[in-house]
Amino acid sequence: MKKILIAIPTYRRPDGLARLLDSLCTLDPIAGARVEVLIVENDQKKSVSSILSTFEKKSKIKTYYVLEKNRGLAYVRNRILKEAIALKADYLAGLDDDEFVSKGWLRSLWEGLQKYKATVATGPTLSVFDVTPPKWIIKGNFFAMGSTRPTGKILNRCATGNFLLDLAFVRKYNLSFDARFNFIGGEDIDFFNTMLTHKAKIVWVNEALVSESVPESRMTL
Repeated sequence: MKKILIAIPTYRRPDGLARLLDSLCTLDPIAGARVEVLIVENDQKKSVSSILSTFEKKSKIKTYYVLEKNRGLAYVRNRILKEAIALKADYLAGLDDDEFVSKGWLRSLWEGLQKYKATVATGPTLSVFDVTPPKWIIKGNFFAMGSTRPTGKILNRCATGNFLLDLAFVRKYNLSFDARFNFIGGEDIDFFNTMLTHKAKIVWVNEALVSESVPESRMTL
């Protein structure tokens, strides 16, 4: 049986993380695969322990927690890769702590990865506004991250908010995230671009829907 590890980096978003974990409780089962969860916190205040305890009791999903003391997303994502390999995971799925998933999310990614013999499967992220946004945001379509791409389309880029990848490929090429992107973003685009230089195949799965919460604080110029 294959092991799929869902990895979630988190930093001072306990409410968002709780919402995401609640959504994971509803995931469709995947034939031939066992699902586990890894939380990597980047805040030494360690604010999520009670949330994880509640989730593991409710979901019955094996859950791991580690603290990454070095600040920055590249450090956190590299810790995720290190822990996933140490846990002998076969596949790594990624989400952000301000997202929540549809029940068919992971199953759709898994089926797409297998059907199209891909290295990475990714899907749409739909913005959900916490409050009604200003009209200029709607008119400018600034948060529209969904897509009408057909399932099976080959892509030349990917991000870390919604993906499933084959860890054998990462191990083969000893891939990691570049720390130069730690505080400016783009470390995920760079990582998947590096995968493409090694002939990785990234496939779109339109059914693998993830929703992202957009707070009022992000609805500004």
